[in-house]
Amino acid sequence: MTPTELSIAALQEIGTLASGEPIEPEDHQLVSAKYADLYDILVSLNLVAWAAGDDVPDFAGTAITMMLAAVIAPAYGVSGQRLADLRIGGSVGLPQPSIAERQLRAALAKNYVSYPAPSEYF
Repeated sequence: MTPTELSIAALQEIGTLASGEPIEPEDHQLVSAKYADLYDILVSLNLVAWAAGDDVPDFAGTAITMMLAAVIAPAYGVSGQRLADLRIGGSVGLPQPSIAERQLRAALAKNYVSYPAPSEYF
């Protein structure tokens, strides 16, 4: 998912951009700045496996879109129950992980071995 595709998907998620509608440059700039902030948070939590300027990998596209939508929603006037729903789906770093954070952690942990390797003594 390219940065432009990510911006479009996040704006569509919050209901600001209709399907097939082009993204305004100001909107793309704002969403890109919010993504940079979100990326920094994800780096501090070890939840990214790609560089900031790279495309978002397919396995993380949906989760990052949900997280970014939760971050940008207040800037576009989303409030009330809709904002609460977006935050439940995409907030990061809360005591109870959001749906998107759990999806991202699960995708990144596929190669993680949850049991210790037995020690070999000679």
